[in-house]
Amino acid sequence: MRPEIPLPDWLEDRLAEQEADPTDIPAARAALEAAITWQLRYVALGLLANRLLQAGDRPGRTVWWHQYQLGRDGQCSFTPPPEDDDQFRAFRRDLKRQIVTRGLRRIDPAEAAGLRLRLLGGHVSLASEGLVNAQLTTLGSSCYYVAEPAYELRAAQAARLASAPAPALGKRLLFFFGEVQPATATGRIRLIRFTSERAVSPYENPASPVFYSRGRLVQRATALPDFLLMGHYGHEFGHVVQDLGDHPDHGLRSWRALIRLDLCRYLQVPATMADIGRTFFPAVVGPHGQLESPMAALLPGGSWFPPGEEDLPQQDPVPALLRELLADGLVQQRGDQYCCQLYQKGRRWLL
Repeated sequence: MRPEIPLPDWLEDRLAEQEADPTDIPAARAALEAAITWQLRYVALGLLANRLLQAGDRPGRTVWWHQYQLGRDGQCSFTPPPEDDDQFRAFRRDLKRQIVTRGLRRIDPAEAAGLRLRLLGGHVSLASEGLVNAQLTTLGSSCYYVAEPAYELRAAQAARLASAPAPALGKRLLFFFGEVQPATATGRIRLIRFTSERAVSPYENPASPVFYSRGRLVQRATALPDFLLMGHYGHEFGHVVQDLGDHPDHGLRSWRALIRLDLCRYLQVPATMADIGRTFFPAVVGPHGQLESPMAALLPGGSWFPPGEEDLPQQDPVPALLRELLADGLVQQRGDQYCCQLYQKGRRWLL
């Protein structure tokens, strides 16, 4: 199989149009998000086809439902309905027929790690999570790409670049792509809370609405009530403390740098100080107040926040960052509302 993931002509044309005239950030953002979504769904269906043919590793109903719902609705809900409908049964039959007739190409997880995503300006490896998210961030997107096991994927990518044998993946290839909550950091860890999922790996764990891995806490797009989510977060923060206590390098270098970017993206739509405070409250205290717990004493420096930023919680940091952005000319104040015009049409983007 070619390493580049095939892209329909109409999507290729949309990307090429934006590359030829990089002065429309909203249009470039929409084209990039659509291209990533299409490619990851293509990979997900190929992985699903491969998984169906593996003895002892057949996907459950929820995995099937998510792939079906992504194609039907453009996003999936974490918990499927209790009963199947005729369209869902037809989707399962059609997918199996395509596998038999080879209308759908099987993709082995080890092979998928070497596939290349078409972005603006060229291709990057499926494992290049950082490069994908850098483009999305530059264009003011509210979408985020998660690929796991991130460390092993990067090691395999480095081996391929050095023409060395790629190490075998010790875990199944997992990825998610979709819109996330504005605040993407809490203390010294990344906090990725999906509000919608546009593409999902068929190796997902449908019983895990929250998971932690090497400095990153991810919440699926779930309608679970807060009291249940609080329990899941409490469990995962135990892993956070253990991991950062043993591996401080897994933590963020700067909370401030990430939240500045988050504020700029969030303020594409004007918001009041009260709106901003509510939205970014989890960045300071945790999703459910976890950063106010005494477990911080178990972390290097005795703080949830990165080295050099340990005192931020006592400084009301979000309003302070907003004042910095105003002083830098990146945010404007109009009456009681704040807005950022970095991502408007007519501005030139540079990746």
